[in-house]
Amino acid sequence: MLFPALCLDEFPVDHHMPLIAISLDVVGSTSIKSKLAEFSAQHGTDLDRHYSELAKLMLVSMNRFMELLDLDDILDINRLFLVKRIGDEYWWVYDLNDLAQHEISRHATHLVKALLAYFSKTPFDLVAMVPEELDDPYAEPIAPVAILRLPVPWKATVDVLNHVIDLSKLAEEKLDSFLAGLTSQGRARNFVTAGDAEFLELKNRLGVGFGITREERLVYGTRSDFIGIEVDRFFRISKFAEEGKILAGREFLSILTMNEVATGKYEFCDSLGGGSITTVVNRVRVNHRTFTEDEIKGIKGGYAGAHIFDEYSSAIAIANPLD
Repeated sequence: MLFPALCLDEFPVDHHMPLIAISLDVVGSTSIKSKLAEFSAQHGTDLDRHYSELAKLMLVSMNRFMELLDLDDILDINRLFLVKRIGDEYWWVYDLNDLAQHEISRHATHLVKALLAYFSKTPFDLVAMVPEELDDPYAEPIAPVAILRLPVPWKATVDVLNHVIDLSKLAEEKLDSFLAGLTSQGRARNFVTAGDAEFLELKNRLGVGFGITREERLVYGTRSDFIGIEVDRFFRISKFAEEGKILAGREFLSILTMNEVATGKYEFCDSLGGGSITTVVNRVRVNHRTFTEDEIKGIKGGYAGAHIFDEYSSAIAIANPLD
């Protein structure tokens, strides 16, 4: 790879198709970790081990979400992309490319179905005890003298992003040559060979693309980082998400087909699928609300959305307070 000086004069416009942004976030994660730290300090247990158990439960929860989406007869797991993990929050996008408007509505409706199913199960509990559980499955069990049990509940935010730019894609296009010049080979020879380990490692560490060498082959992965005012708005409203509920933005609500069958009670319809999406007790609640400019700072005119939930998921939230 020969490399010229860094030049950003010609910046291509990437017209990305609409996406559904999905945020899944652990509720009260700071409280959970604080209580684990207090328990560890009080009883001398391994705090890193407690954190490891928390991480396992988070991964199990994410597997459950992906499984529910994959099991749906309309949703396509190949359209789902994990943009990034932000601490205890997972930011996904669901690609709507090549879908007609009625198909977009169907996919959005079935996404509500998958997320309600995700919340319909009791949250996984994180357990810490003294003495700590032994790794040997054949060891004689010892009755605990202290035990801490914490639920690990989730909340969700969804909305449609119509105008976004993939910054990571542009960064790789524009910064590859610049970073190549920072490697040992680049400085000495003014070029870098394809698959140079130092070059790929530098790109990985600085978040400019992703690549590794494996068995003399160059393996590339995909990384995306979307920017735009709609992304900012999405994360502004996500602060108002609640445990066991889907916080849907106005753009997402606009592509759903739903009928109010009683005050505050809705059915989400999939006419091509031959009926309505319902939960166990057939009581899907939609509580509309607006967000003022002061609440979502920087978003002119404010925004609107709604909390979507069923009686079972909201009952779980009440039954499992963190404080």
